[in-house]
Amino acid sequence: MVKVASLIPYLYKLNLINDSQLNDYITYVLKEQKQDGKWGKSISDTIQVGYSLGVYYRLSNDTRVLEAINKSAEYIIDYEGDNGY
Repeated sequence: MVKVASLIPYLYKLNLINDSQLNDYITYVLKEQKQDGKWGKSISDTIQVGYSLGVYYRLSNDTRVLEAINKSAEYIIDYEGDNGY
């Protein structure tokens, strides 16, 4: 899932993906986000997916990803506070 999310901005920017595929990828990544904002098994997964969606948003202005980006940012801030980083 992290790999799929990482590819989304590149596929979009280079026009290597059609709208149906893009929608499927975005839907898949958004569904994989946990209730607390986390993606994957580690904080680095969450950072990578959140960053990739942020880049995609800046390129596309696709507001579907904004809530997920904000949720992941809150998770990262809470994680850092809890772990003293």
